This record gives sequence, C-alpha cells and structure tokens, in this order.
Amino acid sequence: MKAVLRGLRLAKTLEINKLWVQVDSFVLVGLLKDESNSCAEHAPILNQCKEIIKQQGWEALISHCFREANKVTDALANIGCNLVSSYVIYDFPLPEVREVLFADSIEVGWPRMMPD
Repeated sequence: MKAVLRGLRLAKTLEINKLWVQVDSFVLVGLLKDESNSCAEHAPILNQCKEIIKQQGWEALISHCFREANKVTDALANIGCNLVSSYVIYDFPLPEVREVLFADSIEVGWPRMMPD
C-alpha cells in the first residue's frame, strides 16, 4: 500500500496524468476501488491513495495481476524491502532486474500453479 502511495505521488510530481496501477493483491485492488471495507490500521495510507486517484485531470486504472505477470515489479519490490531510504529512482536496470527484463523482452512465460 505504501508503494502504491509513493508511486502515485511520484506520477503526480512527474505530471503523468494517465496511470495504470497493477498490484498483486486482490484485497488492495478492492480497497482502492472502494469495493471492500478498509481496516482502521491502513485507513490513513489508503485515504491518501484515494485522494490522489480521485483528483481532477487524473486518470488512474487500478487492476490486479498475478506476481508472475510482472516479475520486474516483484524483483524491485524485493530489493525495496532492504532499502535504507524511503525510495530510490534508478537510471538503469539493476543487475538483479536485467535477467527478468530480458526474459520479458523475449516473451518468456511464467506458469502459475493453481489449486484444483
């Protein structure tokens, strides 16, 4: 949720007025779309996200995707868990991400096992 808020703020700062936010949490998608009740613990961050999304002159599509559908984001999220600063903007892909970017560029599929 904090990553979504930071991403929305960054997009606004960069004056990006159309944004597609894909997250791998069905619950968070529902919360951002007002389809689910939020818990008090996360309400402040969630409300800040919603305020940004609902601003005029701003189009934000919120949708779910499985982690396997966006391996680059998953890799960056894992790297972000170990950061000391609140966020970092990279000019070039990190070595940990290059392999995944290459796999995306040649359309490698990432299967997901689903229960019966």
